[in-house]
Amino acid sequence: MKDTLAEERERKHEMRQMYLDEISELPKGSLVVQTIGGNDYCYLKYRLGDKVISSYIGKACDHQMELEKKIARRRRLEQALRRIKEDLRIIDRAIGK
Repeated sequence: MKDTLAEERERKHEMRQMYLDEISELPKGSLVVQTIGGNDYCYLKYRLGDKVISSYIGKACDHQMELEKKIARRRRLEQALRRIKEDLRIIDRAIGK
């Protein structure tokens, strides 16, 4: 049983690293569309420490759909990462680490 748990632990660590690598390449934050002078502009807003950073992306709809997909992918990966961390905690407790 311990061997099986050890193998699962190793697999979870590999998955964790894959998720961390992919998350680091995806944008974080939220996409915000602001209307200025009758034109819509996209901004990526995210936190950096205590500050909220607003990064200009371009006119609305230029890259909006692609960026929204990337942000959604990052959020799904972050959720999966939280589940993996919890699984690792349970496995470590079960095998006595």
